[in-house]
Amino acid sequence: MRIKKKYVLLESLLIDTSSEFSNSEKRILRLIHKKYNGEREKYNFSVYEVAAWLIEDFELSYEVAFELSKSYFLEGSRLFSEYEPLRKKWPIAEIFFSKIGEFTNEFVKSFPNDRYGSVEVKIKGDEGFNDVRDVRIWGGYNSLALYLNFPFYRIYDGIRSTYLGGENSDARLIRVDIGFKLLDNDGNTVDASPRWRTEEYEDGSINLNEFLVSVNYRIGSGDSRVSKILMELKVPFPQPLTKQSVIDIFKKITEDTIQKIQSTTFKLPAGIEPIVVSAGSQLD
Repeated sequence: MRIKKKYVLLESLLIDTSSEFSNSEKRILRLIHKKYNGEREKYNFSVYEVAAWLIEDFELSYEVAFELSKSYFLEGSRLFSEYEPLRKKWPIAEIFFSKIGEFTNEFVKSFPNDRYGSVEVKIKGDEGFNDVRDVRIWGGYNSLALYLNFPFYRIYDGIRSTYLGGENSDARLIRVDIGFKLLDNDGNTVDASPRWRTEEYEDGSINLNEFLVSVNYRIGSGDSRVSKILMELKVPFPQPLTKQSVIDIFKKITEDTIQKIQSTTFKLPAGIEPIVVSAGSQLD
């Protein structure tokens, strides 16, 4: 088998793929080609002479002998030329990143009011309460975003309320970005924005088997927030590529991200004091 291009289903010759001839007939056609190709190209080919040879030396029926002789005379060039099929493959990696916006939107729509669920957050220094938060999920550019707002606004001891203020609440806002990135075969990320560029996927430089999931988080509000890596992993492209298979992968990635959030202790931005709730008091 000779393959010149990736993503094109190629056999050696058209005769190899043809279903019109049996295996024994293909062997005979190859013998005809070996013996008479030169004469055919010089237009000295005799259908009757070749048919007689087949009948005498191979004991073929007259019908089959004349059919094979005529087939080679009229279609010999095509039968022994490289097979070029009509069906072409399209790299899953290219389709995935070209349609990822549609996939993320479908995934987010599966959660009523953009509410993914809830998760307990641990912040270094905070004590005396369970910081359980709603998780809001939004779609972004080649990404999913999780928002974990701090749900409390006061400490209540049964008599007095101590209000936390917006600064304390905003400082505890956590945003987690789940980014999907194209890789080359050396493990480097590649800009996936130029869409429908099959040639770049066919030249062997793009990783067609897996993509990178890069999960980063920011704590606090405002432009001064620093993005930090929460986790990274490589994920195989779903095969077959269907809307459901992609949503299943997004679901698993999001579940893994939630588990990572639960096992992480986050640090407050500089200048923000921890919240300590003493016995007998509560946050609400």
